Amino acid sequence: MDRRLMIALVGGSMAVLVSQAVAQDPAPPPSTHPITVTTWGGAWTGYDLWDNQDKLKKTDKDKVDTHWYPDKSTIDVLKKSDIIYVQNHGGTLSTSSPMSKKSERFTIKDLHFPTDDAVGPSLILNWGCENGNDKGEVKDKAGNVTEHVNYLDRRARGFGVEPDSLTKVYIAPKIAIGAMEDDFQEKFFEEFGKGDVTAEEAARRAFKVWHDGWGIGAPELWSSVVPDKFEDAIGMQGNGALTLDQIRKNLDERDRLAKEGKTTGSASDGTASAGDPPGGVVDIGQDQKNWYCTNRPEIRSEFPPPPWAIRGDTLHPTSRDLRDMVLQLIELMASQGMDRQPLEEFMNLAENRIWTDSPEEIAKRAAWDGRPEGLPDPKDKAAVDAWRERMAASFFAEYVRVLSSGGRDMFSARMGRLGERIRDFDPRASELALRIAGMAAE
Repeated sequence: MDRRLMIALVGGSMAVLVSQAVAQDPAPPPSTHPITVTTWGGAWTGYDLWDNQDKLKKTDKDKVDTHWYPDKSTIDVLKKSDIIYVQNHGGTLSTSSPMSKKSERFTIKDLHFPTDDAVGPSLILNWGCENGNDKGEVKDKAGNVTEHVNYLDRRARGFGVEPDSLTKVYIAPKIAIGAMEDDFQEKFFEEFGKGDVTAEEAARRAFKVWHDGWGIGAPELWSSVVPDKFEDAIGMQGNGALTLDQIRKNLDERDRLAKEGKTTGSASDGTASAGDPPGGVVDIGQDQKNWYCTNRPEIRSEFPPPPWAIRGDTLHPTSRDLRDMVLQLIELMASQGMDRQPLEEFMNLAENRIWTDSPEEIAKRAAWDGRPEGLPDPKDKAAVDAWRERMAASFFAEYVRVLSSGGRDMFSARMGRLGERIRDFDPRASELALRIAGMAAE
């Protein structure tokens, strides 16, 4: 006889009622309650993040949003979302990027997201150095430990997740990270998006991909800082047993009680309040240069944000927009000693195939896109052209991600992994990508 967990949100507080389900009762179908997924993108984060968010979508009513250049107002957007991915420095939300000399930095512990189980985001994946470390240390200039800090609790509570939260979970790395963050996120969203996989299990599966791929290209640099055990690398607070299906079901309950005037409702039904204004400190022009931390790349440039970001089309840059970014990055790498010819040859090879090969051949070769969409009607020229445009944008987005890795070691690793991924689809491009990876590693 099944035990069924029934969640009732009464007067803004959580009561858990466990009842015995009648054996012959059929299991109710999974909820299709719409969810809102929002990403706070730091400088040079993975440009395929919108594809990863789509892995959580179940219906057209699910909403995804990526803020490449977030500002203070993005904090309120996060508060009203159901699932959020934040990629930033440890302990902060920063509006800075390599293309800006000024930044606003907000401390996570002072964000004051609502801690009530009836409101606020249900899942927070917060990628930044030591955000999940429950045994952190503060050291003075001499290296002496002056304070022991539970960063996990501080930052989870900042996002509204307390240790006994039932409808929320906060997940973050315990260690000082520096690479492969999009690999973790992609696998996590892929697994969690299945609906019946718990947040903890999705994190464990993502950790394996992250762990196994991190040392590629520079094992002498990374191996000493990559824990072999999940528990040593990933911190979690709240209810790790949550699944995406359960989150949707909880949102149904929030909305029901909101209609009765007992709560403010879920984020996705449009009735959630903004909550308290964000707190924290603001630092202007601050930039830490630790080699190991996310969004602190070695490549620095002073060119302005790309036009598509300035005009606000941050979710839908065209293939031309992304191609322009590729050319700028190639120019930047050439100024630092890389041979531009193979970098441009790889781009041209892929681009020419996309605009000349049949859609069937393109779909076979589109290994840079995790989930190639359905083929267009070959008789509909407009549909075919639009499909080619999406495939081109997908390729250039991936190439931007690889080129903006932040250092030769990581660029070599990512380029090599891209070459391996397309080996069976396009041997010529694969060979070229692997040759570029070898050149970068020299």
